[in-house]
Amino acid sequence: EPSFSRMRGIEMKLDEIKQKMIESIKKDCKSIIEDNPPYVLYFSQNIPSRVEKKLRKKIDQYLDFNKVLAFLDISLLNSTKKGILFLTDRAYFLDKKLFCIRYENINNVGKSDNILDDYFPQIKIDVNCGRNTEYATFGVSSCEVQTALIKTFNDLIVIDGVYRLLLGGQLGKVDAEIERKTKEEYKIAQLHELLLNHYSNFKEYIELAFIRTVF
Repeated sequence: EPSFSRMRGIEMKLDEIKQKMIESIKKDCKSIIEDNPPYVLYFSQNIPSRVEKKLRKKIDQYLDFNKVLAFLDISLLNSTKKGILFLTDRAYFLDKKLFCIRYENINNVGKSDNILDDYFPQIKIDVNCGRNTEYATFGVSSCEVQTALIKTFNDLIVIDGVYRLLLGGQLGKVDAEIERKTKEEYKIAQLHELLLNHYSNFKEYIELAFIRTVF
């Protein structure tokens, strides 16, 4: 098992990974936002609470937002129905169906093989599934968006791969520990909120009973 100092060093590296990945997304997705005004790119510290609530509802209420890099909302009227949530180790694709892919399992990201790709562009992601390679596709609005997202994912895969190599396989253990702690903290926060609500309701009940008794 890694020592405390080793774990602390890895956590510091995780912060460094996050910053490099954010800079990469910011650079690669710049053209998407500039050329498509309805699209919105939220970075980790600027995701509105309403958007966070919707993402938690769609993906996972225990989702660790400390690992979130950015959310690219490409849905109509920014409803969060379609988009990509980038995390430090994986990406969630929100569309009619929700799916998640870890960067370390991606073999290749490119254009779709569909002959209509120029008219209905998609990014095609080849995923390593043990002995087999599966693929997933995600439709976008234009070839320019397609090109920018392909570059974004290829850059994230490189950064993720380099740091996993540097950290000698310990990154997964730290990820799991951080995720476990986050779930525990979230459950405690939920319980605390529940208790406060119960206390508030009980207090109102007592005050109302007192008023009825006196008057």
